Parts: sequence; C-alpha cells; structure tokens
Amino acid sequence: GVGESNALGGLAMIACARHAWDDAIMYSLEAMARSREVGDTWTQARALISLGEAEIGAGDPVSGRRNLNEAVTLSLAARVLPVAIDAWLRLAALDVQARQFDETLLRLVALAQRHSVTSYYAAERASGLWASLAAHVNAGMLASAEHAASTIAPDQLESLLRAYVERRPVALSHVEPPAHVLPPASGLHVPETGEILSPREVEVLRLLIAGASNQIIANTLVISIYTAKHHVASILQKLGAATRTQAALHGRALGLEPLTTR
Repeated sequence: GVGESNALGGLAMIACARHAWDDAIMYSLEAMARSREVGDTWTQARALISLGEAEIGAGDPVSGRRNLNEAVTLSLAARVLPVAIDAWLRLAALDVQARQFDETLLRLVALAQRHSVTSYYAAERASGLWASLAAHVNAGMLASAEHAASTIAPDQLESLLRAYVERRPVALSHVEPPAHVLPPASGLHVPETGEILSPREVEVLRLLIAGASNQIIANTLVISIYTAKHHVASILQKLGAATRTQAALHGRALGLEPLTTR
C-alpha cells in the first residue's frame, strides 16, 4: 500500500545519503513498483528522484538524468510543484557543476530559494547552487535573474520547468565537465549509440554473455531482482538491442568475456 511505498522511498533516500548506490537503486525500484500499484504519484516521483541520484552516483549520469527528467514531468502532470522543483534542482546541480547554464536556470534557481514555492530543504539546496553560480556568473546577470524571478507566476514556473527538461541549457560559457560527473574509467563506451555502460552494467552484460537469468544476476551481484531487471533494461536501451541475446552478442563484439555465475 501507500505506507509500504513511502517506507521503501524513505529507505532509498537514506541509502542515497550514505552513497550505498546499489541499495538505493533497489529500494527506489521497489518503491516505484508499489506506488504504481496503488496510484501514489507522489511516492513514484520521489522514487524516480532517488533512482536518478543513485544512478548518477553509480557512474551512470545518462540514466540518472533520464529518470530525473521523468520525475519532473510526472510531478508537473500531478500538479505537485515542490517535488518537481526538488527533482529539477538535482538536474540543475549537474549543469552547474559542468558550467552548462543559461538565463532560465539562473531564474529558476533564484525562484527555488523561496520557501513559498518549495520545501525548506529544496530552498537550502537552491541556495547552495546559487552560491556556486556566483563564482562563475557576473553580479549583473544574477541581479537580473533575481528580478525576473520576482515576476514569475506559478503557471509560468511550471512552463519554465517543462521547457528546461525538454532541452539541455545553452551554456553561457563552455567548460569541460569535472571528472566526478563523468562515468568512471572502468565504464564502457558503445560507439554505435554513443552511450556509456556503467561499471555495474558492464558486470551485468558479462553475466548476460554467460547466459544468466535475472535471478542469477541478482544472486551473483547480491542485488535485488528489481535492480537486476533495471540494469538489463538499461543495457538493452544503451546497446540498441531488442533481446538479451542481441545484447550478449553485442557485448562479445565489444570485447567482453562472460562472467562466472554462482
């Protein structure tokens, strides 16, 4: 029920805070499954936020951004604006770290600092982002963004959030993203699709090459069946494969060897 999905969502948030990324992914996926069963949109959106944050922490920023985008879209459709802002702030953090920001981002961060439109913790997060922006953006642009934010109505805020998740911001200045937001070196680039498999996804793909089922993958990597299914689906998408067999063959072509199961 709702109580169970909320509890799982809470565990996902705790796991994220502890950087226990595999646990966070597992709890997030289970919370999403329960929340869908009972139609609890709020918990589903919160679980998507935790899932996105965990994927980014585990070295898969592409999937993380995708799930955070979905959390914003779902929250806006359900008219749960504070949750939409919370999800968007995590997207904004990625762009601020990479110094990929535009006037829309500046205005939204300025607005998100106000407790009247978001939660206390989200406002604190926004204030931290604003301080980071101050190190890279001149004072005049920040002042202009604050003034523009003071004139934004709630319906305009929703429109800005929708527009933001539908496109990457055009950088005011381009700087290469810092290393900690890039996939680790042990990830695997897929030339055909331009995607990058995270280290965990590489392990799962090697198990697929060995013919492992989702349950065997879960047992071998000591993760839940939900997490195993999620990794397999992400791998298929990134490889552009329709079946597990196609994914395994693609993995072989990329030079991967099967991983011993248990």
